[in-house]
Amino acid sequence: MAEALFNSLVGGEYEAWSAGFQPGELSPVTIQVMREIGVDISTQRTKKLFELYRSGMVFNHIVTLCDVSVGEKSPIYPNHRYYIEWSTPDPDAFEGPKEERTRRLRQCRDGLKRQIAEWLHELSVLQKKGVRTLFVAPPAQPKPAQQPVSR
Repeated sequence: MAEALFNSLVGGEYEAWSAGFQPGELSPVTIQVMREIGVDISTQRTKKLFELYRSGMVFNHIVTLCDVSVGEKSPIYPNHRYYIEWSTPDPDAFEGPKEERTRRLRQCRDGLKRQIAEWLHELSVLQKKGVRTLFVAPPAQPKPAQQPVSR
């Protein structure tokens, strides 16, 4: 859900991926609530976090979605230092009648969409305010001494 929401909001300027330790299958209810806002995820597949790591993928930002209220801990993706942690309920854990699951999935979808939009706004503000980046070049090679020119 987060991958599709992010990618639908950025229009190709950035790219998001989503993965989990033990990803389940996309539920028909999740597909339905995303379709309600014009986002089709019916052809997406769930991915294992280790698949992405093994493929050598590197990311600028890693946003962890875990439900801190039930004691979930954020996963670690090797060789990355920049993590953003969002405490979000696990849509796969929603139980009860279909109407209740649908209502809770809509809340989750809308909360994630709002959070992603706010974060994208923060990123664009930082870029406009001139985020500083330092590129360090190797030391210059000494130039050969020039011979004085006689006139």
